[in-house]
Amino acid sequence: MYHLTLLFSKVMHIINDSHRTYRNSFDLSYDTLVTALSKLGFPEIDIVVARIGWPTDGAANATSSIAETFMKGLIDHLHSKTGTPLRPRNPPIETFIFSLLDEDQRSITSGNFERHWGMFTFDGQAKYHFNIGLGSKNLVNAQFVEYLPSKWCVVNNNKDLSNATEKALEACSVSDCTVLSPGGSCFNISWPGNILRI
Repeated sequence: MYHLTLLFSKVMHIINDSHRTYRNSFDLSYDTLVTALSKLGFPEIDIVVARIGWPTDGAANATSSIAETFMKGLIDHLHSKTGTPLRPRNPPIETFIFSLLDEDQRSITSGNFERHWGMFTFDGQAKYHFNIGLGSKNLVNAQFVEYLPSKWCVVNNNKDLSNATEKALEACSVSDCTVLSPGGSCFNISWPGNILRI
């Protein structure tokens, strides 16, 4: 993930690259691709942004509020049609937002945040206020969602807990425990709440 100073925010942190000035990570990344394509002989090829977003959990800077700032800034920037320093007034022909829902089976090889790119939680609740650019409509929560009864495990401190971490890791191998990892929203739960920290 990019450093937070390159988000779309009111406090601008400018990056100067030779004779070009970048005010956000999107333009910087986009022009890096434009430069590479130009060197390969395709200086005017149209570009489609296949996926862009910001994760909401699983890392220190992966939060709903930061994702909201990024997504609002991205949409405002795309609607302005200002383009980038290398392609002024020529924004990408299409931009696809990643992702609609979290993916609990997604590989976390590149980071625990990988399962948390969704604009909605698993049950269709919006993670933040965001207008995708279709008039004045914000994301709308799913209604009438039926839930199973809430259940959780409580560690019995009077028992032998020598293999508790091993068993917890085994359970996490077939489920999503990324919110318990460093930077995740449940990381600071103390023993015995976060048994993985033993």
